[in-house]
Amino acid sequence: MAALQTAQTTETAGINSCIAALQTEFPAELRSRISSATILRGQLRAHRREPRITTTIPELDNLLQGGLPSGAVIELVGRRSCGRLSILLASLCAVTASGKVASLIDLGDQLDPRSAADFGIELDRLLWLRPQKLDDALAAAYILVETGFSLLALDLGLPPLRGRVSAATWVRLRRVAEIHRAVLLVGSPYRVTGCAATTIVSSQRGRGSWAGKTGTPRLLRGLATHLMADKLQGHRPQRTTTVFFTSPDAAFAAPSSTPRLRDTGRESHAI
Repeated sequence: MAALQTAQTTETAGINSCIAALQTEFPAELRSRISSATILRGQLRAHRREPRITTTIPELDNLLQGGLPSGAVIELVGRRSCGRLSILLASLCAVTASGKVASLIDLGDQLDPRSAADFGIELDRLLWLRPQKLDDALAAAYILVETGFSLLALDLGLPPLRGRVSAATWVRLRRVAEIHRAVLLVGSPYRVTGCAATTIVSSQRGRGSWAGKTGTPRLLRGLATHLMADKLQGHRPQRTTTVFFTSPDAAFAAPSSTPRLRDTGRESHAI
């Protein structure tokens, strides 16, 4: 092993000396353009790097280092009343508003089309599927990823899940997403993707903020939910933030004290 490392070091030094010698043979204005294949390969990868898909939630986009990465499986884990569905809808809203098509595989059958339209989702650009079993949902995901959808949201609903999928199936689905540069955003009540997910964000149960005095009828102002990046490819995990979702039905309610939030942004987002 030591001999191999020595040989590699010697080879690298020889390449660098050849580049330096070659640079001296060219005019000064061209010398800076001469580089090694390693540097050129890195520049090519950076040039090909695709922009991430925003979720329209600045706090979550910052947590994900700019948004949802292309060609990846992102798992959003959380039980009821944690803002999980709101994050899925916000991502779908961003994609459809940009003129692209997106798909929602709604295993939990939680989507209300009228509320989705009020949320800002362009329903003409959204394919909505409602399978009955987890196997059918994964089969649909395979087909849709290969048909050119830039974002595929898979909502598994509330526990218990109807069916079980092996880790190998998720890995194959991730590979298909990588080939077609699609984003597969999985919303689940608990971890299901195994090692296939490149990014895992857990959402804690939200804390409600109410308008009105105790003992009188009150309206829900919003929901503060805590997000943690349990897995973030290329970055240190365990980064956290808090998002405050506002309730449109409470827009005309009397203001109440704002809950204390940690690492929040300046904007709120409708549930």
